[in-house]
Amino acid sequence: DLVERLREHAYRVGPNDSNYDPETLDLETAAADRIEDLEAENNRLRALVRELADDLEQRIWNEYKDTFYYPVMERRFDRDMLIVREARAALEEGACT
Repeated sequence: DLVERLREHAYRVGPNDSNYDPETLDLETAAADRIEDLEAENNRLRALVRELADDLEQRIWNEYKDTFYYPVMERRFDRDMLIVREARAALEEGACT
C-alpha cells in the first residue's frame, strides 16, 4: 500500500542517513495524509452511491410492479434501471481499491 510505504520511508530515514532530506520527508508525509483523506472520501461517496442505487431501484420496482405484462412498460423499466445497473457496475469495478 502506497500510504504505508510513504510513512515507513518517512520514519525510517533519519538525520544521520545519507538519504535524509527533511523537505522530501515532509512531502511524503503530506502525500500519505492526502491519500488517506482521499480514500476516506472515496469510501464515503461509494456508500452514498450504493444507498442511492438501492433507493432508486426500489422506487422503480414500485412504479412498474403491476405493469410488467405490457411489453412497453417492461422496456421502460429496463431503461429506467440502466442507471442503477451502471452505478452498481461502477461500485463493483472499484471494489478492490
